Amino acid sequence: MVLFCCIVVAGTTREHLGFALALGVPVFVVITKVDMCRRFMIERTVSQLEKILKSPGCNRVPLRIKSEDDAMTAAANFNSER
Repeated sequence: MVLFCCIVVAGTTREHLGFALALGVPVFVVITKVDMCRRFMIERTVSQLEKILKSPGCNRVPLRIKSEDDAMTAAANFNSER
């Protein structure tokens, strides 16, 4: 699991994501402290994160979890390489 601050995707975050990908472990991303940020900052952070996850180096499919059904879909596909 990789944690992100709601202001900017930090270098440490990218490094931890790289470790997870190199080790081949499943990755769930949790964005914390959203109650301390303005909406546009959260959206900017999520957009940065989605861009990183879609990049050729990661080759992941980001899925925003907004409901219990989304969580069930993510869990069902958890063993997928992407």
